[in-house]
Amino acid sequence: ASNGAQAAFQRPANRSAIPGLYLVGGSAHPGGGLPLVAMSAGIVADLVGPA
Repeated sequence: ASNGAQAAFQRPANRSAIPGLYLVGGSAHPGGGLPLVAMSAGIVADLVGPA
């Protein structure tokens, strides 16, 4: 669920400071809602690269 700090502009980036740890979903960039969660997964797929 959205909260005040992460409601719009302060969501964490998809790449974390921990090597190999990526953030995906409604609480990470770009945000909540099914289309944006799918976009979040696409961003991380581009960051990780082909398997």
